[in-house]
Amino acid sequence: MQIIKQIWEKFQRVAELTLKVLEEGIDFLSFEEKLWQELNNLGQEVLREVLEAKDAYLREHREKRPGWQVERRDDPKEVLTLFGLVSYKRTYYRHRETGERAHLVDRLVGYGPHTRVDPLVKAQVLEEAVE
Repeated sequence: MQIIKQIWEKFQRVAELTLKVLEEGIDFLSFEEKLWQELNNLGQEVLREVLEAKDAYLREHREKRPGWQVERRDDPKEVLTLFGLVSYKRTYYRHRETGERAHLVDRLVGYGPHTRVDPLVKAQVLEEAVE
């Protein structure tokens, strides 16, 4: 549950910003902009933490990846999400029998090998284009 503690600490920044606005009284538009930035930063950090925690779980629990061997660790990846650009590190595996290679955490969350834009971002762009 370390990830929950880390997320909570990051969420406290949003609470501190809100208290600062209430106590010091900065203008509402500035508050709205800072809040938007903080929430996007929080979203990016939460997504990174979750992706890296899922990757670590797969690496540590061999029974969850039968036949897959670690080939290398800490491969970087960047994906444009609804919160902005999320950078994370993941493990690269090779299947003993088939020789297939993959980043299993990417498969787990539905990212293809060359995904650079999250499907939700694509859907949002399409929806706005239709409007």
